[in-house]
Amino acid sequence: MMHKNKCLILFLLIALFLSAVEALNLKKNVDVKVRNGLPSGHNFTIHCKSKNDDMGLHTIGPDQDYAFHFQVNFWRTTLFFCGVKTDYGQGVYDFYKYSRDFKRCRL
Repeated sequence: MMHKNKCLILFLLIALFLSAVEALNLKKNVDVKVRNGLPSGHNFTIHCKSKNDDMGLHTIGPDQDYAFHFQVNFWRTTLFFCGVKTDYGQGVYDFYKYSRDFKRCRL
């Protein structure tokens, strides 16, 4: 019986802590903006994803922007990567990696 009480108390403390984190809005918002600076008349496509989110495929025209935002996860391991395809080639790049960017980006 005593063991069950300790487990219940531990569970309640964890739930209280997680509620406090949510209430204090300790999640950090990140805004990403990509601009098409390719020579005039050239579009590119971009498809950004994380482990939990898929932003879909977008075609960005000359001098246009594409923007999205997300919240850093509780464990601070957020990674957003994007596949980019142009007339000049294609590649997949880490656009946001918490361990690399948390000091660089204003959160």
